[in-house]
Amino acid sequence: MAKEGRGSVAPELGTALGEGYELVRYLGAGGTGAVYEALRADGRRVAVKVLFGVEPAAPGSEILGRYRREVSVLATLESPHIVPVIDAGLDARRGLPFLVMPLLLGLDVLELVRRVGALHPTLAVRIARQACRALEAAHGAGVVHRDIKPANLFLDHDRDGRVTVRLLDFGVAKWRADNIDITQTGTLLGTPRYMAPEQMQGAKQVDARADLWGLGATLYHALSGAVPYADAATVAEVCIAVMTRDLPALQERAPWIDPALAAVVHGALLRDREARCPSATALHDALGPLTAGSDELGAGMLHGAPAELRVRRAPRAGLLSSWRQTEPSRAPDTVPEAAADPLLGRSVAGRYTLLRRLGGGGMGAVYEAEDEGGRRFAVKVLDPQRVGTGAVALARFVREARALTSIASEHVVRVIEVGTDPGAEMPYIVMERLQGLDLGVVIERQGPLAPCTAARLLGQAARGLGTAHRLGLVHRDIKPANLFLHELPSGQIAVKICDFGIVKRIRATDDEETTAQLTRAGGVVGSPAYMSPEQAKDARDIDVRTDVWSLGVSLFRALSGTLPWAGRDSVGELIVAICTEPLPHLQDLAPWVPAGLAEIVHRAMRRDPAERFQSMDELARALEPFTAGRIEVEAAEIAPLAVELRAQVPARAAPPEGATGSGETESRAAASMPVPAATRRRRGTL
Repeated sequence: MAKEGRGSVAPELGTALGEGYELVRYLGAGGTGAVYEALRADGRRVAVKVLFGVEPAAPGSEILGRYRREVSVLATLESPHIVPVIDAGLDARRGLPFLVMPLLLGLDVLELVRRVGALHPTLAVRIARQACRALEAAHGAGVVHRDIKPANLFLDHDRDGRVTVRLLDFGVAKWRADNIDITQTGTLLGTPRYMAPEQMQGAKQVDARADLWGLGATLYHALSGAVPYADAATVAEVCIAVMTRDLPALQERAPWIDPALAAVVHGALLRDREARCPSATALHDALGPLTAGSDELGAGMLHGAPAELRVRRAPRAGLLSSWRQTEPSRAPDTVPEAAADPLLGRSVAGRYTLLRRLGGGGMGAVYEAEDEGGRRFAVKVLDPQRVGTGAVALARFVREARALTSIASEHVVRVIEVGTDPGAEMPYIVMERLQGLDLGVVIERQGPLAPCTAARLLGQAARGLGTAHRLGLVHRDIKPANLFLHELPSGQIAVKICDFGIVKRIRATDDEETTAQLTRAGGVVGSPAYMSPEQAKDARDIDVRTDVWSLGVSLFRALSGTLPWAGRDSVGELIVAICTEPLPHLQDLAPWVPAGLAEIVHRAMRRDPAERFQSMDELARALEPFTAGRIEVEAAEIAPLAVELRAQVPARAAPPEGATGSGETESRAAASMPVPAATRRRRGTL
């Protein structure tokens, strides 16, 4: 049975639409629906975009009109940089229109910038040039996209590591040949931070130059790592900013940017569209001298601006009042191609083909992989060079595999298979492929969360850790980066605890290495900023209460947007602060946090483990009064803290030094704590 999510019906995995498109994996949300990986009757894997909220008896509805428009638009466009439509239909029984497209492999530009920060300038230019070719095809057919932004530029990887930019989501496109206008007066279509001023005033009157503004704003974001109008917190503030003031000079955000490139970007961002860059061809040609001689992209190029480039101070570009082309002041830097990953394209255990590297760490790397049936997984492998020479690394990898297979919790990443590849003698762990972002990225991007949202998320994490603790497992590296916010097809968020690489088994069995054998005396194990005092002193002599401390620090950061001892520049200073300095009062940094919730954080971070919560179950129960009666979190609730919540100043909690840790934590502010309204987080919104 379909679940309710985002105010619309989201089909469950396993649902078959139309003539046999079985939905097997949720990929992400769009403006009026969501995208799934689907299995066709012939075994082929495709992407299916499903539109929600369309009643079979409402053929004239706005959503159905947009669906028909997107089908019509995409059917007319032929470009390697635009995703084609393979099929389209209406599942009459459920009232769900859908589009069928090729299944892409890779990530969008927004996710890339989140991972690596400001892009190498030559990389950003090559991405923009390929996007210009997509716009040339669209504009030549009379189509204005109206929602150009980093999330709609997809970096599609092929199996040889080549990358092609594909323009996504024509759901709000304007087509001059279409006699039906589905845009209501006063409707705001598009994403405000990337929206041209004239589009703010009326989406009906825009032309191709609105897309050039969107691409200019996307380039600004990619080159600087900062979203346009980052100081504006609400949709209204963004709209006013776009219509009344220019973006700060790109070279103020990224002083290393060549002045010719800065001039081109700002030439696409002139608020007067008559003075703005006139066409996608003009923008494409202006960027030509800045490509270092090629438009080709490879998977090894997808990284940020290097440190040696960031320290440069390029000559400043002059202010622009109209579009013009400028010659580069010097030859652009080539974007270095990373050394080829020898594991890409390789089959692990004869079943899992490694398609794309997702991340790496001290012991190995995690890849997106595909099995013989086309299903996608995350596969963690131990670096082959460390198998024979790193006994400790191998032991830790084996320990992580054993720990993960023993934990059955919806809040711990699920393990599918563990083994050793017979050919390379390479250990591997096959896990579920997660969709979303980790909590650390979310906090860095948007700052503190609403108190009830933070309480729900960390309450889920406490439940998962409680399951691990009952099995005698201590994680030892709890931090926001290891709490993944997995988005379900229903629109809800499930916290998944990741990375058990340094887990400590309190009750070691006779046939496995003990933690004492794997941890050197004096060795620092874990992430210092989230490490308990006892773990900082000796990682061997800890119990489950070290995870209580780390989860308390994570909650502190989720509520305030900062760490308790921010500004400590070295590991030594940080450890001294953790072990000796008074804990800052949470309400000094986040006065909107209810007193009872602040006291929970303070108690979780008592230096004496005996004064903390003694179990994760106890901590989870303490958080319940602050969750407004439910532990579930909607994706729309993962949003910046609302202005009205920031303005609230609840009763003052006792200072951390004054907490006795001996009684029940007070929850007197919980009953009156406001619950923020869920602002829908979809394509076409802020």
